[in-house]
Amino acid sequence: MLDDRLLHLERTLDRASRRLRARAAVQAGAVGLQVGGGLALVLALGCKLTGAGPIVAFAAAGSAVATGTLLGLFVGALRPTLDPRDLALLVDRLNGTEELLVTSLYVVGTQEPNRDDILGRLGPGLPDPRERLPVHFPRHLRAAPLVLLAVAAIALWVPAFEQIRFDWFAGPPDPIAEEGERIEERVDALLEDPEGVALPPELQGELKDLVEDLQGGSLTEEEAEQRLREMQESLDQLTKELSEGDDLLSELEQAAKELDAGPTEALGEALADGDMDAAADAAQQLSESLAQAEPQERQQAAEALQRAGEQLMQSADPSLKQLGEAIKQAGQQSSPDPGQQGQQGQQGQQGSSGEDPGGLSPAEAQELAKQLQQAKQTAQQLQRDRQALERSQELNAEMEAARQRLGGEPSVSKGEGQGEGEGQPSEGEGQGQGQEEGQGVGQPGNQAGSGHTWEDQGEFHDDPGSQPPGTASKTERDHQQIDDFQRLYKEARLQGAKSLVAGTNSQLDERGRVDELPTRLTSAEEVAKVGTVALPDEVRQAATQAVEAEEIPAAYREAVKEYFGGSR
Repeated sequence: MLDDRLLHLERTLDRASRRLRARAAVQAGAVGLQVGGGLALVLALGCKLTGAGPIVAFAAAGSAVATGTLLGLFVGALRPTLDPRDLALLVDRLNGTEELLVTSLYVVGTQEPNRDDILGRLGPGLPDPRERLPVHFPRHLRAAPLVLLAVAAIALWVPAFEQIRFDWFAGPPDPIAEEGERIEERVDALLEDPEGVALPPELQGELKDLVEDLQGGSLTEEEAEQRLREMQESLDQLTKELSEGDDLLSELEQAAKELDAGPTEALGEALADGDMDAAADAAQQLSESLAQAEPQERQQAAEALQRAGEQLMQSADPSLKQLGEAIKQAGQQSSPDPGQQGQQGQQGQQGSSGEDPGGLSPAEAQELAKQLQQAKQTAQQLQRDRQALERSQELNAEMEAARQRLGGEPSVSKGEGQGEGEGQPSEGEGQGQGQEEGQGVGQPGNQAGSGHTWEDQGEFHDDPGSQPPGTASKTERDHQQIDDFQRLYKEARLQGAKSLVAGTNSQLDERGRVDELPTRLTSAEEVAKVGTVALPDEVRQAATQAVEAEEIPAAYREAVKEYFGGSR
């Protein structure tokens, strides 16, 4: 019995000791949480001021809060507790047992006369010290959740801090660094496109070095312009290399146009898409389609196959040339034999019926499908080359826009609008049509560019004594003037990711002469000049022909279509 009471005394003191340790750990953890929350608030502000994103801000703030809380709990748990006598005295005061525990603890190791009486008062009826020592969050630290909410608000709902950082600390933005950021965003968007084709690793390395140099702040505007020009030269070289594949793919598409009707329509559509698997399936079904077709349709299909094959036979690629031979042979096999047709006519007069001669046998269709499958790899490579070509052209346009924003002169090559409004043909090129109306637009392939300028509206008036229309030289055209600029053009906001922006490099003089009118592709959200009157039909036709003939780079085509009023 005495041993049970001594064991109860030991358990009571042990429970009190553990509860005190838990209270100390919670209180220290709350303090650590408060300190970590304050540090997290500072880190969140720092992340915003340095331009870091919400994920980085949350990671830094969460690490600070977790570290502070865990460190506080650890320190509180290791805090030294009371000695047994002080602990027993504390429990006596909490339970109101008039120092029963401290006295019992004292007489345990003695031979006091009343020792048994004192220890006999110990028993299960004593209150549990854990009821008197609850564990709760300190009241004065209950503002910690508010600090955490402030951290979340800063990390998520305060995006304006990045602009404040530039305004307060960075001073005026560096135009060279801004161009580096624009190019970096454009390059990242192209490289991260899952459906796109990756550029050569060497070119990607050059683009990365260019972005780092532009953002490094060590280049002058002249040096930055030179670096951009060198990058354009690399892109031009890549474009030149990829143009051969684009020409081959165009040959395949042109051949497919011959097959866009009748029984060969499915084959033509598959070839136009570069899908050789679908083309092979269509070729296998071609035998049945020709058998069900009328003789006239069958003859037209045979002629279309022969024309398409002859076009591909002129290709410089051996695979396409071999495919062209197979398609032409299929066309010849599908063509009805005139002698057999005459024999069939005689048999018809005699009252006997027979099969309509001509058509493609299943074995011949299978052979054509086999040739199409063999050209599959070539077609896929040509499509990848075209995608890479379009990417290089888009990047080249971005470099050109960046270089012009830094003050560089426009570098416009033939076919990209070099004759912007001057109407003057370059060496070896024909005179633009419609000179009398001031359109400055030549036939496709006859003039360097088909730019749309103020001359398109016919608002230039020749000075007295000028030469007849169509023979005016550049010197004489310099004396032409603009009657009413505001009536023809007004400021408008062009929506979209890209805008074709036209502007002048100098003020109009008193006679209204314009020295230069460059056209460039920019990043959007810029004020442009948009015509408010209907374009002449010749301008629309020239724009349509230029787009269809692919004289305009891919990066500019959509802008040209939109500018010239829905040209298709």
